[in-house]
Amino acid sequence: MAKKRTPAESFRERLNGLSVSIPDDLRLPSLEENRLEGYAYLFRLVLPLLNANGKRVFTDSILEELFQVLDNRFGGCMVASSSSAPPLWGLWHPPQESLAEKDYLTTAEVLANPIEAANRFFSGLKPILKTAGHIEQQELLISRTECRLI
Repeated sequence: MAKKRTPAESFRERLNGLSVSIPDDLRLPSLEENRLEGYAYLFRLVLPLLNANGKRVFTDSILEELFQVLDNRFGGCMVASSSSAPPLWGLWHPPQESLAEKDYLTTAEVLANPIEAANRFFSGLKPILKTAGHIEQQELLISRTECRLI
């Protein structure tokens, strides 16, 4: 009988598939010289940790897989600590619902090489993240800001 894959293993496979499909170097060029400067894309992922009922959305193992891929592809990421409690909460209003819903969130930020391949990576990551948690997400926020690092 075949061994059933864990959610983290399935998530890892989907992330690996995404990484293979985008072979471009997504790290900031200045990282080659051990510095952070120049023109960059800053991607911010808003990740729900708990829903309004306190049910876990992303487990630690799923988040660890995500952060490992971001480290491998971009040279690192910055994440708001969620060790004692989610650092953020947010309200959103689902269509056809009378009340807003509350989520408990964390954020991850990634500095990327400002090339189209970075956009494709995060566009491909979004649907993977929407279905990776214990509670499937109707929507998930990923934003991109163009910036100059000094």
